[in-house]
Amino acid sequence: MALKQKGSADAAAADGSKRRRVGFAGIDAGTEANECIQVFIARNSDDVGLEDSISIEPFDLNHFFGEDGKIYGYTDLKINVWISAISLHAYAEISFKETSDGGKGITDLKPVLQNIFGENLVEKDEFLETFSKECDYISDVVKNGTPIKHDASDEDDLAVEIVRVELQGAAAFLYSRLISLVLLLVEGSTPIDITEHGWEMVLVVKKAALESSASNISY
Repeated sequence: MALKQKGSADAAAADGSKRRRVGFAGIDAGTEANECIQVFIARNSDDVGLEDSISIEPFDLNHFFGEDGKIYGYTDLKINVWISAISLHAYAEISFKETSDGGKGITDLKPVLQNIFGENLVEKDEFLETFSKECDYISDVVKNGTPIKHDASDEDDLAVEIVRVELQGAAAFLYSRLISLVLLLVEGSTPIDITEHGWEMVLVVKKAALESSASNISY
């Protein structure tokens, strides 16, 4: 028994002459991490959220995002990260127009950012509190260090101090916060095992007066 489509032969011929149009969604090409992530230094709480703050340029962020170094599933993605000059904590602000799976999935940004900045990455409220609660964090480490003599040729050099500290106690915690920034800026750098005895860290610091404190340390 033959099955026939209902309708006249002319109608069938007319339908046969029509070509069905099929639309294909574009495959997500992804966005390179270097193109959508910016890192800023926040000297105080007022700098947080400002894109005209002091910016730093990591040598490469792409290698944190898989083999191709791309972020998928976002339209107009923008990631701004502020690092506190006081405590070295970090806060990330993520914005985008929309998300959609274009064939490569949607990149989960939080664990990748956590991998980059480690325990330094905190929520905004906690980040803002660090400017008042930990304003002496770095200076306390410097005070316990051993000064290294250096030649001072002008008045600016007189404000600069070189200090050697053993990686124990507060200095070890400072290193733990500092290393994520070092890994971003120094290509080929690797962390050390601070549980091994004998490691030291040399700090070059400059004393400067800030509004929030009569004396503070800046780099």
